[in-house]
This record gives sequence, structure tokens and C-alpha cells, in this order.
Amino acid sequence: AGYYRDRLLPAAYHRASAVLTVSNTSRRDILARWPGLREKLHVVSPGVDQRYLGVEPVSRPLVIGGRVVPAPYLVFLGGADPRKRLMWAIQTWLSLSSPDVTFVACGLEQAAHERVRAAIPSERRERFIVAPFIGEADMPHVYMHAAAVLYPSLYEGFGLPVIEAQAVGTPVLFSDVGSLSEWRGPGAVVLPVDDLADWVRAVEDILHSSAGDAGPNQAARAWATQYSWDAYTD
Repeated sequence: AGYYRDRLLPAAYHRASAVLTVSNTSRRDILARWPGLREKLHVVSPGVDQRYLGVEPVSRPLVIGGRVVPAPYLVFLGGADPRKRLMWAIQTWLSLSSPDVTFVACGLEQAAHERVRAAIPSERRERFIVAPFIGEADMPHVYMHAAAVLYPSLYEGFGLPVIEAQAVGTPVLFSDVGSLSEWRGPGAVVLPVDDLADWVRAVEDILHSSAGDAGPNQAARAWATQYSWDAYTD
């Protein structure tokens, strides 16, 4: 609140020929505050990079920061912002019946690394990996070879990782909040925000089913093509 939100932004919106946002949910939230933008507010979503849509499995192990990542592993994407709920994802992992599952945290700010590591029981730290920066060219394989992607965010204006995970055919767990409700494809596992037992049970089911090595979910991959850059620009 203040000059920027209450004076500068409305003035800029008034002068603009068009205002763009990334999802229907964001459009709804913006109109709730600035209903006068209805005629000039348009949804133009980000596209999924072709590297995700076209990636294929590889037989070599995943290496992050010079360390081989033991399979099976779960991926969390997001920083230390409480809205992203890293600790919820960690608690889901710690509650699994098997200790032989690795947790890979991507996108965590350097300043939070040691604090988060300290929250992990000492007997589980060997299976806890905080990833350094991973380039876009390598991320599709990080997603693809994960047993599941955990995305327990409480609100997203878009939530691109939910589509990226499905684009490579990996199950992605999230709740029906914010714009995430728009990305319920065949690879989505939608869970209550506050039921840890449901999250644990869902991961256990995925780990059990992936033991047969069925490969990427091709229905999810096909679904995600509608969000490619090519689909948006055609």
C-alpha cells in the first residue's frame, strides 16, 4: 500500500493501451482490485519450452553439483518463501515409510541452505540435496527422472513447474489453489492443502507404481503441448 500501488500503478494502467497477465486466475484477482481494467486486461500465458516437450529418458544417473542423485528422488521447486511451503514438502518426504528416497530442493536461496539443512534429522541428511543453480537445458531431465514433483504452494499467479512436470510425463502434486486449478492435466495429483496424510499416501502410491518403470506419462505429455510456445503463436 502507498504511492506505488495506489497512485503510480493506476495511472500507468489508465494510460496503457492494454494490460497483460499470465492466467485467468490472475485476471480475476486483478479485476477484483481494479474493475475498470476489464476491457483492456488480456491473458497471455507463458509457454513451455520445447526442451521439456521433446526430452527423452536417459540411462545415465542424474548428477547435481558433482553428486550422483540416488533414485528414487522427489523434486521440490521454489524458494524459502513460506507461501511455497518447502517445509511441508520436506515433512511429506520425512513421513514416508521408506528412508531410501532422496529429496532434491531446487530454487532455494543460498542464505537459507544451512537453516533448512539443520531442520533435517541427521540420519536423513545423506538423502537431502539442495541443488545449486541448474541451467534450463538440464532441468527437463531433473523433472523427468524424478518419481514425483512436489509443489505445495498456497498461491500462484501461474505455476509453470506444474505444466513443465507434466510436459516431461512426471506426476506433480499440488493443491487446488490460485491459478494451479487451471493446470489439472493427466499428470496432476491434486491434494488438500492441509492433509499431510493424503500427501504422504499419494507419494507412497506413486513410488509403488513407479517401481514397475512404466516410463513417462504420455497422456500428460500430450496434454502439455497445448501450452507450448508454438501453440500460443500459431
